Amino acid sequence: MLKIFFVSAEVYPFTKSAGLGDVSGALPKYLKTLGHDVRVMMPNYRLVNERKYVLRDVIRLQGLRIDLGERVFEAKAKSAFIPDSKVQVYFLDNKHFFDRNGLYHDPKTGKAFADNAERYFFFAKGCLETLKLLYWQPDIIHCNDWHTAMIPVLLKTVYKDDDFFENTKTLFSVHNFSDVGCFTRSVLEDLGFSDGVLETANANGEVSFLQLGIQYADLLSTVSESYLDAVRRRFAGNDAIGSWLESRVADFVTVRNGIDDVLWNPETDKLLPFNFTRRNLAGKYKNKEQLQTQFELTVREDVPIVCCTGAVQGASEGAVLLDSVERLLGLDLQVMILGPVSEPYQKKLLSLKQKAPQKLGLQLSSDPNATHLIVAGSDFYLMPWYSEASELYQLYGQAYGTIPIVYNPDATEGTVQPFDAETQQGTGFVFAEAQPESLLQAVKQALQVYGTRELRHRLIQNTMKQNFSWKSSVRNYIKLYQKLATVKNSRKKPVGV
Repeated sequence: MLKIFFVSAEVYPFTKSAGLGDVSGALPKYLKTLGHDVRVMMPNYRLVNERKYVLRDVIRLQGLRIDLGERVFEAKAKSAFIPDSKVQVYFLDNKHFFDRNGLYHDPKTGKAFADNAERYFFFAKGCLETLKLLYWQPDIIHCNDWHTAMIPVLLKTVYKDDDFFENTKTLFSVHNFSDVGCFTRSVLEDLGFSDGVLETANANGEVSFLQLGIQYADLLSTVSESYLDAVRRRFAGNDAIGSWLESRVADFVTVRNGIDDVLWNPETDKLLPFNFTRRNLAGKYKNKEQLQTQFELTVREDVPIVCCTGAVQGASEGAVLLDSVERLLGLDLQVMILGPVSEPYQKKLLSLKQKAPQKLGLQLSSDPNATHLIVAGSDFYLMPWYSEASELYQLYGQAYGTIPIVYNPDATEGTVQPFDAETQQGTGFVFAEAQPESLLQAVKQALQVYGTRELRHRLIQNTMKQNFSWKSSVRNYIKLYQKLATVKNSRKKPVGV
């Protein structure tokens, strides 16, 4: 049995902006059910509803003093439990850094907070100092994305001679390679970074937190080989991130995400107007009618609804989304876009909505009730490009009989097996190019199958039979933790496995 400290910038249901929140809220619960001592830590944002989730002060965690270069800030930690579990969560509380609207961006301007480097360096130090006040020495600190990347760095630099962490190893999971947390060298100098850390600055004098996490963590993970390969191609030739990624590619282990089969279960989901099972789909079709009514779409059972999560990471993805939606609206189907969607794509989608009000539905803000209804009431789930958040919603959709149409350059690896109408084997439709033409061809193929009732029913059955619960995936993480925990520690550099 292991002691696992799971650190994340967001944890569902306290906060969530993307798939990271879902993973952070689910994986620790499944680790706990297998007997491991797992504790979670996140910032105490203004968005956390302290009354609803019963956050309590922890006496021994009052009066934390955290230095950022020459400045010293005070903090404290509060505690609660992930609902319906025994997983304890610590919330690092500091009004200066976390008492604001939004997690990473100003919701009014859409721009990242100017002090994000300070905020998450403060969070990293606060996590380590909290452990010392608790006198709880974890075997593994599981860090997630750039917001927690400074923890491996601190353990190999500032805390390298601290015996408290002598046997602690770090796993750094990268969920989102599109957001690398880049900050100017001067900002990091003010935080007290050593020259050895700052030597990774690129030609523009910027340092990436994600890059540093990759450099200093003991072991690295991401969700699939195909995703890692795509990222390597994207960063090829990048002197900073690309070179460090290649130098440690052998230390990357891939672990598929799972889904919380308590929250995402069509038979018991409390957020659905109508529950249903694989053997009785009547509730799914009633949810479809409710979805069409709620979003003012034409109520027609024979017209398929294609839903898509619109989390856009860059201009190219935004262009693909808008072009694809415009083309899809020319077909005999309806489209549901599930946000968040950033500017200027939001305005363009609203313009398309005005042109086709009964064919396009938009849910641009976070709403769990609407999200569950959209996933359950749609006929198809479209993933125009790969992202971890998109794949999670694809898995949710499959649990609800929503047929996936997904981008995957390597059709032999993934969670969707291409459907063969002759053998009636397979679970969805796959296209190999993240381009509107390739996407449109896959959608048309899916519509042909949808038009035949027998094939449609068989495909739904195939899709719902799949099991993507964390109950399976969590064991792969445990193997990583156990393997990592047996490796002799190196206090000054990554140990690798």
